[in-house]
Amino acid sequence: MGVALGKKLDGDPNLFRVDNGKLSVYSYPAALKGFSGDVEGNGAKADANWPGISNIAPKDL
Repeated sequence: MGVALGKKLDGDPNLFRVDNGKLSVYSYPAALKGFSGDVEGNGAKADANWPGISNIAPKDL
């Protein structure tokens, strides 16, 4: 969910889901719930955002 919002966050390995072969790890239960509300849309946002933030330190986002 963080990447869908243009951020990089620490993840809790106990909060995850796998969609279309992609593993997503979430920081807290509300993030998992929020992402799950629109998996396709949030996944598309995350895919679009990742190339632009992949090389940026989390503190700089």
